[in-house]
Amino acid sequence: MKEYYPPPTPHEHDIEKMSNRITNARIEELEKLKERKDELKEKIKEKKDKMKEIRDAMERGDTADMILSSSAAALNKRGKETSNLTNEDLLEIQEMAIERLEEQFSKVEEELKQLKDMESS
Repeated sequence: MKEYYPPPTPHEHDIEKMSNRITNARIEELEKLKERKDELKEKIKEKKDKMKEIRDAMERGDTADMILSSSAAALNKRGKETSNLTNEDLLEIQEMAIERLEEQFSKVEEELKQLKDMESS
């Protein structure tokens, strides 16, 4: 004789739907965090590349105005003063931007870890 399994009650069905929504929301959040992590990684790389360009320019003896030549040219064209930034200022600006991006990167990594821990428990 076959065993009889009663159809799920509406309550059980609702719980299953809610569970699926929660799972889907977690997956979506996980994907967004992964995308954010990749974006931050790329921005950090860009800033480090810019720092290398600045250091290379400094070794060649270029000034900050030369390094920022495109923006300096635009300011000159409009009759405005160019920047008074030094090469060290440019490096410091890049370092601060990298630190800020790395902090954001660490936070995203921590959120990802917490989400993965929730999934495995």
